[in-house]
Amino acid sequence: MRLYVVVFLVDVFQFAIDFTGVGEFVNEFIDVPIGFLIGYYFSKKGISMMTPARLGALAVTFVGEELTAAALPLWVLDIVFTHLTVIAEDKAKQTAQAATKNKPGESENGGPLNTGKVRLPDKSKNPPLNTGKTRSPIRPKI
Repeated sequence: MRLYVVVFLVDVFQFAIDFTGVGEFVNEFIDVPIGFLIGYYFSKKGISMMTPARLGALAVTFVGEELTAAALPLWVLDIVFTHLTVIAEDKAKQTAQAATKNKPGESENGGPLNTGKVRLPDKSKNPPLNTGKTRSPIRPKI
């Protein structure tokens, strides 16, 4: 939410200085750092800007800012687009994980739990067994 406010204020500032006469000149020097800072912010949050859609949106935003002399709130629209693509990617990951989740009666490799008249342990529910030759120490109750 903070990012939306900061980028909105940058857009408002750029729009306001357009009326001073130096706006077009100053906006040229504002757009480049803002574009890099947005990419840096998302990379610090673990969001890759190296997808074709996000790189394209960033490039279109930068060119649009240059052509319109920052008269449109394009940086905010770029943030909204990136936010929506992140939400879509998260939903796709959740759907893929739900599709690959083990069904009841299946082992982790997708086969049945009983193979060769031996029931294999279901590792997803139980911790691994102590397979070493030593006994686990009994901890005294305090």
